[in-house]
Amino acid sequence: MTQTPSGSKNPPRRETRAKSTGDGSISPVMALISGFCVVVLVIVLAVASTSDRVSKPQNLNGDALGPDPWEATEQYVERADESLANMKKEDYRLKTGQPVVEDPKFWAMVTFDRLLDAQEAAQVYEKEPSLRVSTAIIGGVSTRYLPQPSKTASEEKLLQDQLELAAAYADVAIDDERLGFNGLLVYGDAESLMDVKKMPDVKAVEALPSDAARGRFGIRPVLSSGFTDKDPLFAPGLSQN
Repeated sequence: MTQTPSGSKNPPRRETRAKSTGDGSISPVMALISGFCVVVLVIVLAVASTSDRVSKPQNLNGDALGPDPWEATEQYVERADESLANMKKEDYRLKTGQPVVEDPKFWAMVTFDRLLDAQEAAQVYEKEPSLRVSTAIIGGVSTRYLPQPSKTASEEKLLQDQLELAAAYADVAIDDERLGFNGLLVYGDAESLMDVKKMPDVKAVEALPSDAARGRFGIRPVLSSGFTDKDPLFAPGLSQN
């Protein structure tokens, strides 16, 4: 013990130290927690291995409308028809399932059998007014979002504006034979899309599943020699793809 100047004595200080097992062993509680974590990890990996997201090859670019680079136009038309058949089946399932989806809609790319001018392409609006025409496809260009028609901007004027914009970006004359619509990106119900397929100037309609989200899929325009003998029009500054 130490003695203070006043003569009082202070008790000795005690140091508290954690007890150590000394043999490096793990406590039973920690061993139990570690074992539980391992079991949970094994279960998670087993479940994930059966998921389509990890057990099947993924499309790096997500969903896409249009022909594959190696796909002939005739093959693409057949595949587009299959997508419409799948759309009809999904439409039925959604309308009769639980919960019921009363008005399911689908994104689809309409491809014409020749280059159309603004007046001709506007027939899609007029014959199927319930469709939302989102994007115009001009040669190799898929333009940015189209506004909705209004009293001051008719369907034909909206499309003609897109032609003039594409001509400016591509630095070609407005009467260039490559300047025309070879397709439209539309959004609507199954019945309207099936009706569009029956229109005289329509070569193909390819639909995506109803859960496809705008901005999450690509657009590959049909660039067949049936449109023009010259190379298709390209305007990289205008295209959204």
